[in-house]
Amino acid sequence: MIETSPALVDARDREFAVTTVEDTVVTAPRRKPPLVTAYGLKWKLYEAEWPKSPRWPIKLRLLARRSHGSSRKVADFYSMPGFYALLFRGKPVYFGIAPDRGVGARIRDHLKDNLAGKWNEFSWFSYGTLVPGEDKIEIPSTDKLAPILAKRSVRDFEYVIRLVFKPRLMLGKPGFRAGDVKWDQVPRSKVARLLEKHAAEA
Repeated sequence: MIETSPALVDARDREFAVTTVEDTVVTAPRRKPPLVTAYGLKWKLYEAEWPKSPRWPIKLRLLARRSHGSSRKVADFYSMPGFYALLFRGKPVYFGIAPDRGVGARIRDHLKDNLAGKWNEFSWFSYGTLVPGEDKIEIPSTDKLAPILAKRSVRDFEYVIRLVFKPRLMLGKPGFRAGDVKWDQVPRSKVARLLEKHAAEA
C-alpha cells in the first residue's frame, strides 16, 4: 500500500486565490468549504419566535448561541441556506432542503401546509457562512456560495443521517469536517435578556 503524506492530502483539498501586489503575484491557500458549517439539533417548535403566541410577538428569526460571557456568539440562521428535519416526539417525520429562502423560512412554511400539527421539533443544518450584523448578532453572508465538492460532502452527509435517523448499526467515528459547529436554541422567553447581556458583554 502506498502511503500519502498528510501535506500532499492537504494540498489537494485546497484551491488557491491569486492576488497581485505591486507586480508581485501572491498565492494564498483557501480551503474549500465543507457541506455543514453549523447545525441545531432537536429544537423545540414552541420555543421558536414565529409560532403564534398570546404572550410573545412574532419575530422572523432563528436565534442560536454558542459559549457564554465574553466569548458568547449569537447568530440568526433564519435565512441561512441548508436542509432540515421535522420531528414528532423525537422521531423524524419529514426531511427538506432550503437552498434559497433559508432553513427558518422553510421550516415556518410547515406551520401552514399539510404537515401542520404533525411535528413539534426540528433539526437544521446549514452550509453558508456568517458575517457580523446589527447588535453584534451574526447573520448569513449574502456573498455567492463557493462550490462544495461531492467527495467532500459524503462524510458530512453520513453524519447528518446519524444525527437525524440514528441507525443502530452505523459504526465509525462521527463528526463534521468543520468540527464542533453545533449551536444551541435561544428560547423565545429568554431572547430579550440574552440580547441585552450579549450587547453589554461583547
